[in-house]
Amino acid sequence: MDTLFIGQQHIKLERIDSTNRYAQDMAKNGLLHEGAIISAIEQYSGKGQRGSSWQTMAGKNLTISIFLKPYFLQANQQFLLSKCIALAVFDCIKNYCQKDVFIKWPNDILINDKKAAGILIENSLKNDKIDYSIIGIGLNINQTEFENLPYATSLKLETGLELKLDDVLQNLCKQVEKHYLQLKKDNSATHKNYLENLYRYKTFANYNYKGHKINARIIDIETNGKLILETENSEKLICDLKEVEFVF
Repeated sequence: MDTLFIGQQHIKLERIDSTNRYAQDMAKNGLLHEGAIISAIEQYSGKGQRGSSWQTMAGKNLTISIFLKPYFLQANQQFLLSKCIALAVFDCIKNYCQKDVFIKWPNDILINDKKAAGILIENSLKNDKIDYSIIGIGLNINQTEFENLPYATSLKLETGLELKLDDVLQNLCKQVEKHYLQLKKDNSATHKNYLENLYRYKTFANYNYKGHKINARIIDIETNGKLILETENSEKLICDLKEVEFVF
């Protein structure tokens, strides 16, 4: 792996329920170095946002977990890490696909309004700081059929190219390392970059907010990760993940 530390320790699994769950067990036993990666050819019970599952076809996509120790972040800065990883996956995808690629709040990656990657970050806190983080990333590479998932896509569907998973993993590791080091250096640059590539940023669109359909635009993200919407009447709405839904 052509990196300083991301992926230098790489645990490759044939089949596992969840790479995040496996990484948690390893971390609790002190068996992981910072930057360690757990990858699986087949993950049959991966976790997604809001308690959902992450569906993936064996041998067609990247399903990995990365172990990090972002000791420089306070507990109330957890969303900075989410921004950092979203940017890394975004840049990785942009290396292969020049179509409309965006980060959909909080950290899904869309190509032409369809989901190509998902991220689930599980942080372990110690006092008021992050002790360690397990970053689960699912990136659709060569899968071309998604049962009952009309808004899913893959790099192959968008580019027509069959990609080598190891090559994409190498690129992803480089991007994670680049953005993680940038986060350590200047988190304001991470925030700015995130907003620049955020889906629907400053564009009016439809949302379901607390059960009501509204027309609003994203104007910012709070430090804690909550979405700030502004309605056509200039009313500002502070939304957490369970309160707002994007309408396509």
